[in-house]
Amino acid sequence: MKGCDEMYCTYPAIVHKGTDGGFWAEFVDFNAFSQGETLDELMGNAEEAMTCHIEDELKNGSVLPTPTDIRQIRTSGDDFATLVRARANVPEPEHESSTQMAFAVS
Repeated sequence: MKGCDEMYCTYPAIVHKGTDGGFWAEFVDFNAFSQGETLDELMGNAEEAMTCHIEDELKNGSVLPTPTDIRQIRTSGDDFATLVRARANVPEPEHESSTQMAFAVS
C-alpha cells in the first residue's frame, strides 16, 4: 500500500483554527475529521481518527488511496498542511472457533 509500511500509514491533513478556539483537521484523502483544543491534542486525536478509519477500510476490504503529495496542497490564511502517521493494524481474518464449527456440523 502506498503511504503505508508494515506498521504505519502516513497521510496529509489540513489544520484549521476553530471559530470558537481550538483546532480541527480534515484528511485530504479520506472523509474523516478530527479536533482538539490544542495542536498537541489535535494531532493525537487525528492519529486516533485515522487509525480507526484505516482499520475500518481494511476490514471492509477497501483499498487505501495513494496519499496526496503534501507539496500539492494549497491552504489559505492560518490553515496549514501536515502529515499524520498512524498505526495500520491490519485485522486478522475472523475464524469460527472449533466449538462453533462442531456445533454447526452436528
